[in-house]
Amino acid sequence: DIFENQFDGLNITINNGFLESQTGDIILQATDNITIINGLSLTFDPGGSITFTADADGDGVGDFSMDQTQSITTPGREINISGERITAGTIITNTFNGGAINLTANSDINVRRLDSGTNGAGTGGAVTVTSVNGAINVIGAANSAVESGSAGEGLGNGGNITLRARGNITTSDVTARSNSDGTAGNITIISEQGSIDTTAATFGVHAFGATGGTINLDAFNNINVGSVRSDAFDNG
Repeated sequence: DIFENQFDGLNITINNGFLESQTGDIILQATDNITIINGLSLTFDPGGSITFTADADGDGVGDFSMDQTQSITTPGREINISGERITAGTIITNTFNGGAINLTANSDINVRRLDSGTNGAGTGGAVTVTSVNGAINVIGAANSAVESGSAGEGLGNGGNITLRARGNITTSDVTARSNSDGTAGNITIISEQGSIDTTAATFGVHAFGATGGTINLDAFNNINVGSVRSDAFDNG
């Protein structure tokens, strides 16, 4: 663990190979920025939760940022990222039981893709993205911008997905589906003072399965969506 008050006023560089191999809980805190250098992806071994906290002193100065063409992969591990702003690429916790993904920022959150799904008959991890005073944008990847379900002909269950912002929420596909005998997750998208736009989606906002999930879209201004599907189907 590295906490906010251990290296006051100093920039810290951490070897990515050392970090990726840690199987216990990982906590990195900084009073200012946490930056993953351009061109670098992180792939962690299975283990405990992972937490990156920028702006740990809460003074409004401190972002989490990474190259949006790169990824953070944490199979089955919960990942928590917070800061004044968040700029991230692809975050993947997908495995038999996907790990939870939690992103929290005071201002804008810009992410390419979030995938906490199951690759078998397990359950997708919950995805929670919260911008207290800004906007949320998850539009970099086609077909699966936010995924917490069972893709293809998978037998697993979807996890719950919650996107909440004071400003606008713009995303492509949001899916918490089960494509076979499982239960879909619930999808909640709330813009407190802005609009919701999912028109970049290839498929839409989907929470279908043998048992369908609940979809709640709530915006102060406009809601622009394509396909919305939460039905239940019978594989018998």
